[in-house]
Amino acid sequence: MAGLAAARTLTADGFRVRVIEARNRIGGRASTDTTRFSWPFDRGCTWIHSADVNPMTDIASKMGFDTLVDDTDTWLYLDGREATGTEYDRAEEALAALWRAIDRVSVNSDKSVYNAHPPASPFDRMAHDLLGAGHAVDTRRLSAVDANSRIGTGIDRRVPRGFGALVAAYGRDVPVTLGTPVQRIRLTPSGVAVDTTSGTIPARAAIVTVPVSILQEDRIAFDPPLPAWKRAAIDGMAMGLLNKVAIPMAPGFLPQEGVTCIVRPRGGTTIEL
Repeated sequence: MAGLAAARTLTADGFRVRVIEARNRIGGRASTDTTRFSWPFDRGCTWIHSADVNPMTDIASKMGFDTLVDDTDTWLYLDGREATGTEYDRAEEALAALWRAIDRVSVNSDKSVYNAHPPASPFDRMAHDLLGAGHAVDTRRLSAVDANSRIGTGIDRRVPRGFGALVAAYGRDVPVTLGTPVQRIRLTPSGVAVDTTSGTIPARAAIVTVPVSILQEDRIAFDPPLPAWKRAAIDGMAMGLLNKVAIPMAPGFLPQEGVTCIVRPRGGTTIEL
C-alpha cells in the first residue's frame, strides 16, 4: 500500500513512475481470496482500524467500496462453558487494569507491557494474550510506550468485498511490473540503477517500501552499503506474526451469528474467534 500510494502521489505531481513488485499480484499483506469460500476472505489485513480518522475509510468510499462498522458482541468461554456475569466483569476489569498500567509508563522509563503489569490471575493472562494478539507479538516483547502510541479510537470497519480487493482496486491504474524481484539498488551519476531478475532499470530516484524482513535478510543489496545508523535501525525493528485460520460453519451452527468468541481452555492460551 505504501508503494502504491507513493506512486499515485508522484504520478499526480507529474512524475513518471514505475513500481517493481516481486509477487505476481499487487497489495502486499492485503490479499483477498475469492475462490476458496463462497465469500471474500482476507488472508491478510481485514479491518480499517480507527476508521473515523483512518484515510483508508475515505479511499474506500472514493473507490466505491462499502464499509461496515465492526460492532459485534463478544462471547467469553472458559473451560468449555460460557463465562458468568461476574467472570465477564473480571475479564473486562483485567483488560482495563492492563491499560491503566500501560498509561503510567513514561517515554523515559519504557518497559515491556508484561513488566508494566505482570499477570497475577487467569484473567490477567487473558488480557495479555488479547493485547499481544492485537500487536501480533508477546507482551514480553511489546513496548508499553509503543502500545500506548497506537491510534485507537475504538471505531473499526470491515470491507465486505475484501480489504485486499480494495487495495488492488486502488492500485489498478498504477504502472506495476509484477513477478520482478529487485536484487540490488546502485547509486549512479544520474540517480540510481535498480537491478532486477529481468534486467536493470535506470531512474532519478528510488523509493523502497518492502517489509523490514527483506532488508534484514539482505535480499536487496545496496551499493554503496547503507550507513551504519540506518542498518542499526533496520536490525532493531521486528515484525509480528499473526496467523489466520478460516473455519466455514453452516447457518445455525452457532446459537448467534455475528459474534467475536474468546475462548480460554484450562491453563492454555486465549484464542479469539
